[in-house]
Amino acid sequence: MKYAFRLTTLLLIAALAASCAGAPPPQPQPVPESVPESVPEPAPAAPEPAPIAEPAPIQNPELEANLALAQERRVYIEKHGLERYAPESFGKAEDLFRMAQEEAGKDRPSAAAHVAEALPLYDATTKNGFGKKIEEKKVLADTARARADAEKAKVAEKAGYAAAETAYSDAKKSFASSLYPEALASYEKAAAGFDAAAKIAMERRVAAEAAMERANQAIRSTEERLNAIDEEIRQEEINEDGAAQ
Repeated sequence: MKYAFRLTTLLLIAALAASCAGAPPPQPQPVPESVPESVPEPAPAAPEPAPIAEPAPIQNPELEANLALAQERRVYIEKHGLERYAPESFGKAEDLFRMAQEEAGKDRPSAAAHVAEALPLYDATTKNGFGKKIEEKKVLADTARARADAEKAKVAEKAGYAAAETAYSDAKKSFASSLYPEALASYEKAAAGFDAAAKIAMERRVAAEAAMERANQAIRSTEERLNAIDEEIRQEEINEDGAAQ
């Protein structure tokens, strides 16, 4: 019985050894790397408050157009020197225009009202200024025309007088059509034409008078000589009659 127990024990040991020999050797396990402690990220800085933007001005195309139109009329008036002839309306218009410019960036409705009020005043300055300036030129043309008529230039300098008359007529038509610069230019042309015609007629008159005076002088000289001859003949006849007696 002891023999059988020992045999069984040996068989168990052999079986256990055989099973251990066929199993794969244990593999070494990788050593895990040490994970560094995580550093907390800094908290984002608080954004700076955005600056408060100025409110954009309300667009007003009509205001912009009227400001530009007023500026054009100001330049036109000064170009033709009309502010001297209508200083009151021009001064008021200028005050309103400056107010509109100052208010354009902050009170556009008020600026629009002021420039709208200035525009008709600029128009009045243009109309009245041209009216007075043209009247001055017309007076000069009328005065020159009177001189030409006094010198009989319509006959003595027919072509020049006719050209001046045409310019004078053109000036009246231009003024009636509100073509003020053209009217001014035509009255100036007429005045110059009448003056030139009067001068030429005067020169011709003076030359004719001088020629007539020379002719008269010659006639007087001839008459005097004839009278002298007649006197000599008469004296000779008297002497001959006396000698005969």
